[in-house]
Amino acid sequence: NSWRRAPSTRPSPLPDPVRMVVISYVRAAVSATASAIWALSLRRWGLLSLGSSLLYLWNISTLSSRRRNSDNSPCPEHGPLLRIMYGLFSTWLAERVLGHLLHTRPDEPQAEQIGGTLPSVMGPRELRIKVVPILGAAFGGNYAYLIWDEDDPDRRAIVVDPADPYPVLRAAEEERLNVEVLLTTHWHFDHSGGNATFAREVPGLRVVASDRERGCDRPQSP
Repeated sequence: NSWRRAPSTRPSPLPDPVRMVVISYVRAAVSATASAIWALSLRRWGLLSLGSSLLYLWNISTLSSRRRNSDNSPCPEHGPLLRIMYGLFSTWLAERVLGHLLHTRPDEPQAEQIGGTLPSVMGPRELRIKVVPILGAAFGGNYAYLIWDEDDPDRRAIVVDPADPYPVLRAAEEERLNVEVLLTTHWHFDHSGGNATFAREVPGLRVVASDRERGCDRPQSP
């Protein structure tokens, strides 16, 4: 029997009786947890899943989580609902599903925006800004911006956050603009979700954004 392993001479960190008690308690806790999970009804499973999802969205949200009455943070405080919604905007589901479903198709008119908001042009001649309401048929919506110099003979323009690309492209055509630069403020789908389509429709477009935005091959700077 020379093949048998020699007994270990290393002393156990716990005396045998204590170690056995600890092991028994751990086994009992694991068994009780497994039994409790197994005994959950379908309704409780649903509530547990919903609570876990909301907690996950709360934690990944990009909004401020500063404590009340804190004077050390420059960020404003946001309510739990808005914070959870912004957590949802940070997920693959929002980018791939919601963004796709809310986009206006190239051959259809833009859906009426909540509140009836319409595009508007403002600013002096050297800094014209056309505000284009987008994504307002399903929730509060957002805005894209076209910026140009009225006296520029080439009608060159910058577009900001064209998350619903085709209404913004049509707005640029109405003003006879040549969009050369796309500026993305941040990576949520309701700001950057139209980058890839806009870049495809405007050859040579320069996208100024971080590497998290869709439609960007690499980070660029102004």
